[in-house]
This record gives sequence, structure tokens and C-alpha cells, in this order.
Amino acid sequence: MRIKKNDLLPSTRWSIVYIVVIPVVVCIFAGWNAYQRISEFEQAHYRVAKSTTEIVASEISKRIKDRQRSLSVFAKREEKLLYAISRSPDNEKLKIELNNKIKESFPNYFAVSLADREGIPIIDDFDGFVGELCEEDLKLHAKGMPQPMRVHPNTQQYHIDIIVTWNHDDGKAKNEINGGLLFVSFVPDFLFRLLELSNAPRHELMLINNTIKDLIEITEIGSRIILDRNDYRLTEEEKKRILFSSPVENSAWDLVAFRDETLFSEYRNYIISFNVFLLSFFILVSILMVALLLRIEKRRISAEETKEEMFSLFNHDLRAPLNSIFGFLEIFTATDLCTKNPEKCKHLANRAFDNSLVMREIIDDILDVQKMEAGEMSFDFGEIEIISVIKDTVEMNESHAQMNNVNLLVLSDESVIYIKADERRIKQAITNLLSNAIKYSPVNETVTVSIDREKSGVTISVSDNGPGIEEDFQALVFNKFAQSKSKLTRRVGGTGLGLAIVKHIIDAHKGVVTFKTDPDKGTTFIINLEF
Repeated sequence: MRIKKNDLLPSTRWSIVYIVVIPVVVCIFAGWNAYQRISEFEQAHYRVAKSTTEIVASEISKRIKDRQRSLSVFAKREEKLLYAISRSPDNEKLKIELNNKIKESFPNYFAVSLADREGIPIIDDFDGFVGELCEEDLKLHAKGMPQPMRVHPNTQQYHIDIIVTWNHDDGKAKNEINGGLLFVSFVPDFLFRLLELSNAPRHELMLINNTIKDLIEITEIGSRIILDRNDYRLTEEEKKRILFSSPVENSAWDLVAFRDETLFSEYRNYIISFNVFLLSFFILVSILMVALLLRIEKRRISAEETKEEMFSLFNHDLRAPLNSIFGFLEIFTATDLCTKNPEKCKHLANRAFDNSLVMREIIDDILDVQKMEAGEMSFDFGEIEIISVIKDTVEMNESHAQMNNVNLLVLSDESVIYIKADERRIKQAITNLLSNAIKYSPVNETVTVSIDREKSGVTISVSDNGPGIEEDFQALVFNKFAQSKSKLTRRVGGTGLGLAIVKHIIDAHKGVVTFKTDPDKGTTFIINLEF
């Protein structure tokens, strides 16, 4: 299948398709990867919370049992003192002795009391430390029912109760008081510290009452009384942040692990931001690669067009003068025309010479363009007097103008203007403009070259009275091999390189070349050069 010069190559089309597909694949992978990482992150925190709550709940239960065991040992050791107080509940000396021994064994105790086997307090609670919940626990323990460990509110201090049975057998009548209950209240600071030390990063542990729905009992900073809130029940937002909960054996508590409010959202935002950045990077790279491929294709298409224009040039503009030269040489070598008719031979020789000059100009233009594209066109800048340079250039082109029956005229209000430029290249640029103006000027018309001094430099104008430049061709005037499709252009010929060379030379001088054209009235090319 033949590929049109403006069509993309199949390999390029497929490359662009692959480049466009890559971000789509990356997007799908990034979405899946983000979902997996977020899910794994959340599951990891659930596992940490589960492990933490189970271990800490077991440790809380163990520590409470240790307190109960220690208090039982104390009651066994001090059973005589307990018996004496039960016999003489108003004996202050005995009560002080009991308090001192409790304080010595349990420094963080809050209150102590004795009760009979029915759970009725023996010692009057004048300080109000033994409340209704405490008495309820005493009665439950007296009935042999398990005492649910819980926080007891108090105006002085929130506390927990440890109750053990004590016995004393003195051999007297059975109706004598010989045993009862030892009741000690403790400040649960050992639980605060345990929760605080056991917390996983960005997790929070709380003991929640499981008999009174969602009631907060103990946090890592203390009992619920110190919390700055009006309602001590869990809010709906807090319930949503629960990772795991474990019951605490022999208590009314569930140990609950909460996550930080922004733990999951921050990680989710980080993952999304990272994947958006990654995807944006791939999209940007894909856009750049597509742009690069299109640029390469544009260059290829331009090269194809240049190649076709070069073939056209070789086919017409070089073949025509070359045929003339070959024709003369064939006549010269195959016949005795030059002997029989010297004038005719001289005329043919002059035609061949003129055509050889045309070929040399074409080859020179091609070589100059090659140098332009390679960045190898040389320049020798120096101080030149531009008016004399322009006049010399016009004089050099007089013979060409006479051959086309066109007049050349130089106009300037100044006699001398110096600028910094390459004299040879300026002459080349003016020659190219004059050549164009001469070719397109009607017979007996005048091509005018004007030189004007400006504030910052000099303006050189080359004007003809030709047909002007077609509107659809004006944007292509300075392009290589650009030629109008008009009949006049096809008649006068040319390589389409002259104006491209002019622009390159003037650009190298940091000048500007523009043109003004008016259909049927002519065209003026304007060069602005700085001093």
C-alpha cells in the first residue's frame, strides 16, 4: 500500500496508540494498587488493634486477680485484727491500725470497710466513701454471686472495689461473729498507665461499660470524670472509629481500641495523591512522546516535500540549462557550424554560457541552504558603508536587468551610512531580492532600491511594479523551495531558495526582513538593520 506524504507511517500510528494506551493501563494498575494498599493498611491496623486489646484485656484481668489475691493474703494475715474490729466497731484505735496496715500494703487505696457475711457494713461510713454501688457489690459478694468489676463514681475519687472473705474461728458459739467481708476501694491509676503504655501509634484504648450501653469508664488519661465532655457515652463518630473490642474477664468492661480521626483519611489521601502524581507523570511523558513523534513525522513529511521539490528542481530548472549546454556541445563536436557560421556558433555558445551561470546559481543556492541547515554558513562582520555596497550590488545586476528590459534605480537622502555587517552576505541578500524583482517586473518598468537612515539603524527597500504576491502564498514566501503556482512564476522559473537565504542572512545580522504587496501594483521587500 502506498503511503501519502502527509499520512503517518503505520509504525508511528501504532507507537502513538501504544503511548496513549500506557496511561490507561497505568491508571487501572494505579487504581487497583491504591485499593490494595489502602485495604492492607486498614487491615494491618485492625490486626494491631485486635492483638493489643486481647493482650491488654488479659493483662487487666490478671492485675485485678493479683489485687484480689494480695487482699486475700492480707485478710488471712490480719484476721485477728479484723475479728477485733468486728467485735468492737467503735474502737478508733483498731480502725486506725487497720488503715495504717492497708496503707502500708496498698499505697493507692481509697477507702476500706468491713461487712458481715450478709454484706451489711460493720463500720459506719462517716466520710461517704462507701456508696450505693459499693454496698451493692458487698451484697452480691455475700450471696456468692460474681462481683462485676466496674468504676464507682464518687465526689472525692472515682474508684474500683476489691472484696474478699475473711474468717476467724475462736471456738465459741456459732452465733458469734467470726468472719465477714473485707472491702477496699482502689484508685484505678494502674489501669490508666497500662492503657497509656499499651497504645499503638495513633490508636486509643478505653474501657467501656458493657452493662450500660456505650458508657466510658476509663481512658488512658484517667476516669471519665476528667474528660471534657457533657455526655460520657460514645458518640456516633467515635463508634465509627472502633477497630476492635475485647471483653475483660470478671468485669463489666469491654476494652475498645479506637483509631485516630484522620488515620485512614490521611493515608488514603496520600495514596491517591501519589497515584495521581504517578499517573500525571505518565500522561505528561506520553504527551511529550506523542508530540516528539508528531514532530519527527512533521520533519519526515517536510523532508519528503523537500525531496519532491528537489526532484522537481533537478527535473526542470537544472535539466533545461543542462540540455542547452549539451545541445551546444553536441553541435560543436558533431558539426563544423563554428567554421561555417561563426556568428551562430557564438550565439549558441553565449546561450550555453548563460545557462551554465544559471546552473551555478542554482547549485550555489542549494549549497547555501545546506550550510544554513547545518549552521555552517560563515559570516565576516565588519564596519561597512552600506550605500556604496548597495550601489555596487545594483551595478553588478545591471546586465541581468538589461536582458529583461528592466531599469534599476537607487534612492537615498544620505551620502554615507556605516553599519556593522558582512559585506559579501549583504550583497548576496540584495542580489537575491533584485533578481526576484527583475524577474517579476513588466518590461520597461523600474526596480527601485531605497536606503533610509532611521534612529537605530538603516532601512533598505527593494520595490517592483510586478503582479504582487497572491494572498494564499504570502505566509510561505520565506520557506525553502516555496514557489507560487501562478503562470508567471512557472514562466520565469527559479529554485524557491532565494528568499529563504535572504531571511537567514538578515536574521544572522539580527535584522528583520518583511514585505508589502499589492495585487497588480507590485511588491516591496524591506530590510531593517541596526547600526
